[in-house]
Amino acid sequence: MEGLQQDLRFALRGWAKAPGFAAAAIATLALGIGANTAIFSVVSGVLLRPLPFSRPDRLVMLSETQPRTTTTGGFDGSVIYSDMQDWRGHSRLLQQVVTYKTSSRNLQGTLENEQVGITAAESGLFELLGVAPVIGRAFLPGDPPNVVVASYRFWKSHFGDYRSIAGAALMLDGRPFTVVGVMPEDFQFPYAAASKALYRSSTTDLWIPWAASQELQPGRRLDGVVARLRPGASPGAARQELNAMSGPAQSGRVVHVRTLKDAVSGSARESLLVLLGAVGMVLLAACANVANLLLARTREIAIRTALGATRIRIMRQFLTESLLFSLCGGLAGLALGCSGSAALVHLAAAQIPRAEEIAFDWRVFGFLLLVCMITGIVSGLAPALAAARGGEAALKTRSLGTKLRDGLVIVEVALAFILLAGAGLLLRTFLNLQHTDPGLNAANALTLHVVVSGAPESLAIEDRVSRIPGVRAAGLISLLPLQNSGWSGFFRVPGRPGLFESELRYVSPGYFRAMSIPLRKGREFSLGDGPRAGSVILVNEALARRYFSGADPVGVKTDRGLIIGVVGDVRQDALSLPAVPEIYNPVAQNFAQMSNHGSTLIVRTDGAASAMLPAVRAAVREVSPGQAIFRAETMQQVLDDSLAGHRLYLWLLGVFAVMGT
Repeated sequence: MEGLQQDLRFALRGWAKAPGFAAAAIATLALGIGANTAIFSVVSGVLLRPLPFSRPDRLVMLSETQPRTTTTGGFDGSVIYSDMQDWRGHSRLLQQVVTYKTSSRNLQGTLENEQVGITAAESGLFELLGVAPVIGRAFLPGDPPNVVVASYRFWKSHFGDYRSIAGAALMLDGRPFTVVGVMPEDFQFPYAAASKALYRSSTTDLWIPWAASQELQPGRRLDGVVARLRPGASPGAARQELNAMSGPAQSGRVVHVRTLKDAVSGSARESLLVLLGAVGMVLLAACANVANLLLARTREIAIRTALGATRIRIMRQFLTESLLFSLCGGLAGLALGCSGSAALVHLAAAQIPRAEEIAFDWRVFGFLLLVCMITGIVSGLAPALAAARGGEAALKTRSLGTKLRDGLVIVEVALAFILLAGAGLLLRTFLNLQHTDPGLNAANALTLHVVVSGAPESLAIEDRVSRIPGVRAAGLISLLPLQNSGWSGFFRVPGRPGLFESELRYVSPGYFRAMSIPLRKGREFSLGDGPRAGSVILVNEALARRYFSGADPVGVKTDRGLIIGVVGDVRQDALSLPAVPEIYNPVAQNFAQMSNHGSTLIVRTDGAASAMLPAVRAAVREVSPGQAIFRAETMQQVLDDSLAGHRLYLWLLGVFAVMGT
C-alpha cells in the first residue's frame, strides 16, 4: 500500500507539472469511454434487459412465409387464421396462442379530438404475458366489445390519479366504451403499435377485446400472433412441430418461431451492434493515443533506471498512472454517457424499440467499470513493456519505446481509416437515397389525417378544399406513401391461370393530381366511377411490367374491376425499396377499406403548403363539423421522416469517425 501511495503521489505531481498532458489524456479517454457508455446503455436496454413480462424467455412470436407460385400469391410475416387454430388445438409445445391487431381510433369528448393507438386482442393476452392490471381487471371472454383496458400513461393524462374506474367512460369513433382496467406504468404491448402512417407514437393507449373467430375466415391472414412455450420446450422444437403439421406442409408455407425479445429488437440489433463496434474502435484509438503520450516520457524512464529504479517498479508506476487516467476519464465519461444516451433516446425514440426502457442500470455501471479497468491496462501496457526492456539504451539508440510509438501511430491511423471509410460508404448510400425519385412531387403539398364517415363526405371534402384560392388539387388516400404500411391482396384475370398479388390503395379522384403522379395510359378516376357504375381500377407500371410483360393492360377485366389506366410507380414502403405492383381502387366503390383507419387528405398549393393549413382546416370542418384533424404536415416532412433513421445512423457513425480521427 505504501508503494501504491507513492506511485499515486508521483503521478499527481507529474500531472501538476504538465497539466496539458494530463488534460489531453483524460479528455481522450473520457470521449472514448463516454461514447461506449452511451451506446452500451442503448444496447443494454434494447438487447440485454429482459422484457417486463412473466418468464419472457418462453414468449415467442409466430409467423409464416409462402413463396409466390403460378397458382398462389406469396406473403411474408403474417399467419393464416386456420393454421393458428390448428396450432392452438393440437400443438404439444405451445401452452397458449393469442392473436392481436393494431389500429387507431378517434377519441372524442376532449377539448380537441385526438387520435389514440388501439390494440385489439383476444381475451387471453394479459394472462399469456403474465401481467395484471393495477386498477380494475382485464377483459374476459364474456365481455361486450365496448370495454377497454387503458395504459397507465393514458389513464393518468385523461383521468388523473383516481384509483377507481367506477364510471370511467370514453367515446371512440362515436361509440361509448367503458374502462374496466388500467395496466402498470411500465407495461407496453406490442412495442410497435399502429402504423406510423396513422399514429406517430410507438405505444398503445387502449386495449379492446377482439373475437377473431367472428371476423376472420379460415384463409385470412393475421398480423400478430404471440404464444407461450410449455416448460422445457424450445423455439427450435416448436418450429419443427408447427412445420410438421399438415396445413403449412401441404401449401408450401414455412412457419417461423422467434423469441419475443428478438422480434421486438428486429433490425435494430444489427445497427446497434455496428455502432457498438464503432465506439469500440474509438476507445482503442483513445487507448493508443494515451499510450503514445506516456511513451513520450521514455527518456525520463531511462534516467530513473540509470539511477537505480527497478523495472518492476517502473512498470507498476506506468500501470498505476494509466489506471488513474482511466478512472478520471471514466468519471468524465459517465457524465458524457448519461447526456449522450438521453440525447440519443430523445432523437431516435421512433427508431429505437423499447426506448422508454433505456436506463443506467447495474449492467451499464458494470460495463463502465470494466471498460475503465481494461482501458487503464491497455493504455499502460505499451509504456510498461518499454520500461521493462528499454533501460539505458533509450539514451543512446532507437529504443523499444520508440518502436512502440511508431506501431501505435499506425494502429491509430488504421482505426481512424476504418471508421472514416464506413462513414463514407454510409454517406454515399444516404446521398443516393436523397436523390432517389419517390414517384411523386413533395413540394407545396400539405397532408392531413381525417376520419370521414362515408364516401360522399370524402368527395365533398375533396371538392370543397380544391375550391380554396391557391389550391391546385386535393385528394384522399387510405394510407400515405413512404410509411411502410398498406394492404395487399390477390386478383385474377379471366383466361389466365393462377392468382396475382398486389398492394391495394384506395383513393379519391383528385389524388393523383394532388400528388403529381403521372398518368401513363388510359384515364384517371372520375366522379362517374361511383357505387352504381361498373367496378374500375388503376394499376401502376410495376404491375404492368410483372404481370403483362410490358403489354398494354388498359381494358383488361379482372375480378377486382376493369383496368382503365396505368399510373407511374411510387415507392410506397421506403426510398430504399423498389416500387411493387399496386392496384388503386376508387373510394366511392370501396369506402369500407378507407373507414378502417381514416384517410389522409393531400392538398397541392401554389405557394408554401403550411401557410394554407388554416384555410384547409376551415374548409374541412365546413363540410364535416367537429372533424378531427391529425398530423397536419407537409409532404416534404413526410419524405424527410422516411430518411430519419438513415440520417441519425450516418450522424452517429460520422461523429465516431471524427472522434477516432
